[in-house]
Amino acid sequence: MRRDLRLLLAFQGLHTAFFIMPVIVVFWQRGGLDLTQVMLLQAFFSLATIALEVPTGYVADVLGRKRSLVAGCAVSFAGMTAYAVGTGFWTFLAAELVLALGLSLVSGTDTALLYDALRAEGRSADFTRIQGRFFFTSQVSQAGASVLGGFLGDWHLRIPFYATAAAMLGALVCVSLVREPPRERTLSRTDHRGNLRTVWRSMLRDRAVVARTVVLTAL
Repeated sequence: MRRDLRLLLAFQGLHTAFFIMPVIVVFWQRGGLDLTQVMLLQAFFSLATIALEVPTGYVADVLGRKRSLVAGCAVSFAGMTAYAVGTGFWTFLAAELVLALGLSLVSGTDTALLYDALRAEGRSADFTRIQGRFFFTSQVSQAGASVLGGFLGDWHLRIPFYATAAAMLGALVCVSLVREPPRERTLSRTDHRGNLRTVWRSMLRDRAVVARTVVLTAL
């Protein structure tokens, strides 16, 4: 159990190490994008993340938390690699879509896996405390990566993208080594059409689901 928690903690730190944050706008502008295109990329990423948040949660429920996290890290690594070697608005737009999918596959699933692991050990009461530790790790990682990303970008604007891709790859390795605990299944694994109808209705009609999705995306 302690081994899995350490791996999940390392995963949390690596997956949130976005070295690109302090240089991304400069990178876009140096790549020939104007302000309108920069704003379109940011808006597209936000909308794509909102649209994918609930469906990817369904994927995690059906296929398993670990598989969803592994897929999310792999997709994020692919998106960041595309950014590192790509040029032009349409390449960046495609990379943003891939990154939105990767983020959505991980968002919420990491928390669910942590809770399942603690519940399997009879430690559900420790969830809030340990989740706080994970949140602190991600905040420190984001802050440290932002500072270091600025120095890396001073050498070359693409280096922070390579560094972030490497962090995603490290996160993939960590989560691949985690043992997925048993969990209670609440959705049918065969009636995908009915399940997807429920997901679609929730996305369009359930105000609580929509509000939570928007808030999580903003965070």
